[in-house]
Amino acid sequence: MIRKAGYPSGKLNITMIYITGGDEDRVADSVQRDLARVGVKVTLKGVSSDTAYNTVYTPGKTQFTLFHWGQDYPDPSDFVDPILTCQASSNAAQFCDPAVDRLANKARADTNQQRRYATYRTIERTIMAQAPWVPLYGDVLYEFHSARVKGFYYHPVWPFEYDRYSL
Repeated sequence: MIRKAGYPSGKLNITMIYITGGDEDRVADSVQRDLARVGVKVTLKGVSSDTAYNTVYTPGKTQFTLFHWGQDYPDPSDFVDPILTCQASSNAAQFCDPAVDRLANKARADTNQQRRYATYRTIERTIMAQAPWVPLYGDVLYEFHSARVKGFYYHPVWPFEYDRYSL
């Protein structure tokens, strides 16, 4: 497939930027090892979060990026509108598909939740068929607390709402 993509030697060398620290270092190493098995040599370039944010959204500044996206609000539009539409403000993949934009506009205006979610499932399949992103994993967060803590609940997006808890 690498030869078919225009790399006659069957080898592809790319640089991947990622934010250093925490799990990202281990994930970057894992991606590097996995891709080496299929003939893709990945040079890792760990950077600060400031450098990453100032680089990843600029067309042509990176070849390959390991980056995260966290949900801002519990709705599928949060995974389409800001990152995977033609005019998206955080479109690091530089992805633009007018058909996706038309579907996103339709879904955004639809007040029927079942039909709206069905449209977002179509959007998801359309986007993933083109693979501008490769989702790797979703975090699982655990929270431990005493029975003395009152008002504790799991928020659907923000994991820690300490100002709402009391003893």
